[in-house]
Order: sequence, then C-alpha cells, then structure tokens
Amino acid sequence: MRRIDGIVTLVASDMDGTLLDGEKQFPPDFARIFSLLQQKKIRFVAASGRSFATLRHNFAQVLGEQAANGMDYICDNGAFLVEGGKVSSISAMDPRVLREMIRCCRQIEDIQLLLCGVHGTYHLPYTPIFAGKAKSYYINHREVEDLEQVEDVIFKVAICDLRGPQNNSFSILAPRFGDMLGIQISGPQWMDVMNPGVDKGQALAQLQRALGVSPQQTMAFGDFCNDIGLLRQAYYSFAMANGHPEVLRAGRYLAGSNVQYGVTQALQAYLLDGMPLPGKNPHFVPKNGATT
Repeated sequence: MRRIDGIVTLVASDMDGTLLDGEKQFPPDFARIFSLLQQKKIRFVAASGRSFATLRHNFAQVLGEQAANGMDYICDNGAFLVEGGKVSSISAMDPRVLREMIRCCRQIEDIQLLLCGVHGTYHLPYTPIFAGKAKSYYINHREVEDLEQVEDVIFKVAICDLRGPQNNSFSILAPRFGDMLGIQISGPQWMDVMNPGVDKGQALAQLQRALGVSPQQTMAFGDFCNDIGLLRQAYYSFAMANGHPEVLRAGRYLAGSNVQYGVTQALQAYLLDGMPLPGKNPHFVPKNGATT
C-alpha cells in the first residue's frame, strides 16, 4: 500500500458537509492538526461557497486572527481567490448579463438572491426563513431596495431556493443563461451563478501554479457537486462517505463522513502518522478514461 507523507504539500477542503460537522462546527482536533501540517510545510486551503469575510471569521475563531489572516482561501466556489491572506483573483461578472438575470429571477417563486461583491453581499429584505439559511454563509451582508442599483464588482450570485434549485431555479435559468454564465447547484437549497469556467477546481489549479505544486502533490476533500472540480484537480482526492453520488464517483478514495470528522481523521492517518492509503474507492470513475 502506498504512503504519501512527504509527497503531499497542499491540502484543499470544502467546508459544509465536509470539514464541518452536522452542527457546522470544526472537528475538535482541527487546530492541532492545522499546526502540525504547518510544521511539515503543508499548506491548507479552505475551498467553499462561503465569502472571504465569513471564512476568515470562521477560521479565526478556531485558529486565531494571525493564522486565519495568512491562510489560502478559495471563496465563493472559486470566483474569489486569496493566497497567503491577499486577494489574488476576482472573476467579475458582466453587469449587463447580471441585470438580465436579476430581472429573470423576479419571476421565479420561493427564491432569494444574494449578490456577492468586493465590498459585501447584497440582498433584498429577508424573510425570517431566508435569513436563517443565509446568516452562516454571508456575515458581511447589506440590505438594499433594488439589486440592479448595487454599485460594486459582483463576482457571484448565490440563490437560496426553498423548492430546491434542481426543479425550480436551475431549470429556468440554465436554458436561458447557460451559454453566458456558469450555473452550479451547490447544496440542496443553494445554487451559485458565476462566469463560465469558474469553479473550485479552476481556482485550485491557479493556486497550484502560483505555489509550484502539482496535482500529484495535492490532497482534496469534498461532498457535493460543486466539489467535483476540486477533486479532479487533486490526485489524492477523497469523497466524503456522506457525499452526493456524483462526488463518490469523482474521489479516488473515501473519507469518513463529516460527522465522523473524516477530514481530520484522514489528515492524521495519511499525512501525519504515515499510514498507507486505503484501497481505491469502489465508486471512483476516472475522468475521460485517465489512469487511476
């Protein structure tokens, strides 16, 4: 069985459903493992649909301000990239296409839009049910009367869809805007709209180039469909046991579920303790027939 301690120099992990447990809490041993990874010169990057402000706040609560401020973050599903605490890439949306999409969304029932911009996240007045779903993801949010009048560089539109995007907002927006925008279902009631080609995998590839790290030196963890690009960009890709069926087919290996703290278990075992990798994930399907 293969050992990878000393090979992997970059670890990328999704947050919700992956690193965080069912109560959206970090594993109790995360701070200790993060410190040990740093000692081994292994970088940890958080890859999430959450905003930069939210992610930095989340990690500061666990690691302290200094460590959180110097981290790498793939934010907003790849539309906003932070390297070593400094913004390195923003994929700004075309204002004309954005306005057209906002107008189309007014005709869709049971959804709430959040415009994610450089200076904050903008939304129309929340109903209580939407506020409860959005508050943990976007802490730097601002209420506005008209989304079309927001003056900021917008790089993502997050859509909270109470009916579930697959059979509601996605089925309406994808046929109309699929050639102009990248539309990703990111959770049972969430969908993200960005520029075409933007995803966590593209952002991870950009970070790898900047750091001089190859996919063969990268480990990644994910549970939902917006994590598939991330897993494809890392040779040591782990699908969470609680993952979506499509994600289970994208990861070479399986990690325990998020409520079992599968990410930190795997990091401890394979990067810190030097244990051999487990057998290949029986669900794994190599992309485009590539070697496994």
